[in-house]
Amino acid sequence: MKIIPAILAHSQEVYDRQFERACQISPLVQIDITDRRYSRQPTRGIQFHLSGNKCKVIFHLMTHRPERTLGKYLAYKPEKIIVHAESVKNWAKVKSILRPEQLGIAINPRSSAGILKPHIADAGEIVVMTVEPGDSGRVFQPKALSKIKDLTEYKKVIAVDGGINETTIGQARRAGASIAYVGSALMGKADIKEALGELKRGTSAHKLE
Repeated sequence: MKIIPAILAHSQEVYDRQFERACQISPLVQIDITDRRYSRQPTRGIQFHLSGNKCKVIFHLMTHRPERTLGKYLAYKPEKIIVHAESVKNWAKVKSILRPEQLGIAINPRSSAGILKPHIADAGEIVVMTVEPGDSGRVFQPKALSKIKDLTEYKKVIAVDGGINETTIGQARRAGASIAYVGSALMGKADIKEALGELKRGTSAHKLE
């Protein structure tokens, strides 16, 4: 299972520190962007300084009407941009700007997998949120596992995001996810390399039969 560190920062100082730490363990880092509909403290005013950096990035836009800001984030040449199925109003605009390999679509815990059906063909990755999106440190919701299993029929890359630790990562993998975006279980630990090792051990402890 691919483990990608996810950072959610509300100041330049925190972002710079977290990004540097994440790049120590992964060539790919997810950057979470939030607005007031998703977080009590939205992401604002951060300069990402990605030019010439050894790490590539994915932007996860936990924002209302993300199609309005796609151009801003595409300017950083990310590997992918993830938008929430519940937040997009103009899907035609999203699909005209992002190729399938650039587009990830996230689905919130309360939403039915059916909300994705009109858009699955246009996405390279489906992200099943295993917590209510927004602030970091929220608790994994086991009911998301059945949604992962339902979505495997579409033969798409399935990722999980939220509440991932050395136990839940194995549960997600067994349900059918192949990517885990991990925040506090990596970024909240003093030794990020040791934390990554714990996650990898958790994955191998729950191998598919």
